[in-house]
Amino acid sequence: MFKSAIDIGSNSVQLILVDQNDHSVVERTSVVTGLGKGLAHTSNFNETSKINTETELKRIIELLKKYKVSPK
Repeated sequence: MFKSAIDIGSNSVQLILVDQNDHSVVERTSVVTGLGKGLAHTSNFNETSKINTETELKRIIELLKKYKVSPK
């Protein structure tokens, strides 16, 4: 059985995926997406940053499907 945690921050998306049987880290990633870039000045998300964040989340979803991690 595998467990994961995802952190979607203003600058990066981070993932940790752990095998609960032996507590080993299967994958740990941190991808800079810049989601909060310019937000304070425009009150809007930067389109490129939104796309980068969405792309990384899609990659993470596929990885979680591969390891059969379900949301709880």
